[in-house]
Amino acid sequence: MMRILLSQRTNYLPARGGANRTNKLLVEELARRGHDCLVVAPALPEEYAADPATGVVPTRVEGVAAHLVTDRRRLIRQFAQDIDAFDPAVVIVSSEDFGQALLRTAIKVDRAPVVYFVQTVQALPFGPAAFFPSASATDRPPPSGRAPRRLGWTHALRPHDRAPAGAELRRDPRGDTDGRGGGA
Repeated sequence: MMRILLSQRTNYLPARGGANRTNKLLVEELARRGHDCLVVAPALPEEYAADPATGVVPTRVEGVAAHLVTDRRRLIRQFAQDIDAFDPAVVIVSSEDFGQALLRTAIKVDRAPVVYFVQTVQALPFGPAAFFPSASATDRPPPSGRAPRRLGWTHALRPHDRAPAGAELRRDPRGDTDGRGGGA
């Protein structure tokens, strides 16, 4: 089985929004199938008591380990440290990473293949709908030459199928609820 690290810019617990819930369900299912999963995500400081030295709340929910970071300024540093310490076979970065700081960090650390889990086309670092286009997140592959892979769920991603830097964009056919090869 694989070691899988997922990071997101939104709170992991409680999973209040669509992307949060999707991420949580994804890693819980991967853990249920026997994979060792770690999530690195923010947490509300008023809901969790973090270690004062690290600002991290280590926890485990539904078979998934999580490092919840109560000080958002420490999120990127914690993510990079966890990539090194956890040594994942794959790093998944949720696309609700406006500005692509998590994506750039995963590419820079370059310890494992990176999957950019696209749930919002506006969060893509390229294309006509991008809120924050980023050449640094798309034009320079990491030193290993592995370009990030992108996984999306919806037919709305069709205009973005030609990702830069040779990266792939694959839609998951299980999201096909509209008969056109993607989700509704």
